[in-house]
Amino acid sequence: MEALVALALGGLMFAMALPAVLTARSVGAAAAHRAGLLDAGRLISHRLRDDLWRAGFGLGGMMPAVTLGQSPPVLRLHFLEGGFEGGRPLAAAVSAGERHISLMHLAGLKVGDTVMLQDRWRRGEAGQVVSIDQGARTISLAGGLALGFSPEQGAAVWRVVRRRWHVEAGLLRRDGQPALDAVSGFFMQGHEPARAMAGLPAVLAGEPMAYASQGTTLVATGLFLQGGAYRTGDGNLSVPGEVVTLLGRLPNQRWPEGASPMP
Repeated sequence: MEALVALALGGLMFAMALPAVLTARSVGAAAAHRAGLLDAGRLISHRLRDDLWRAGFGLGGMMPAVTLGQSPPVLRLHFLEGGFEGGRPLAAAVSAGERHISLMHLAGLKVGDTVMLQDRWRRGEAGQVVSIDQGARTISLAGGLALGFSPEQGAAVWRVVRRRWHVEAGLLRRDGQPALDAVSGFFMQGHEPARAMAGLPAVLAGEPMAYASQGTTLVATGLFLQGGAYRTGDGNLSVPGEVVTLLGRLPNQRWPEGASPMP
């Protein structure tokens, strides 16, 4: 009889403690979810900031560095691959009107690439590669050149990187590859430094603000991260969404005229 009573009391105490245990586990899971969400958001935001830092490099205004789209939210970036050392030197001079270009090497080039020809004076011209002759180390462009270039002028060919960030069904993608899930949107806003510092909480929260003119030097980029819900003994425990924001500059390009936020 005593054993039965002890067993019944033990079962009663376990039943009373079970909701608290489940709630504690849910709270722990929610905290871990929030921490993981913020860590992943910060990591991807740094990758986005690094892409923005490169945007416009070497283009000299000949093509847009940053393009913003609204429906769906999409960010397109352009820059020359490989920095100043990433060019493929010309093997022979090419005249205006020609479209076949002989290079010292073809490393990394493929049909369909957008390329930029530039010389040491930063005269440049863009074109699209339509064919490659590996044996002759020659590329052919879709159309003839408007300018002439020569090895003596330090002319070389760079591949133009066309980076694309967009959100699709809660998934942030970079060049089509999944980068981060649980994303409801992202934004990019240009600010003049004095105004940005005066309204810093709103800037970091991604709240819409009046856009600066071409004098913009600071850019806020951020991600809207989705929250979650966890069942507890008392119902549901909700984890609110988060906003991860980084402030940076566009060193190679001013803020695009007429740019608008991306929800």
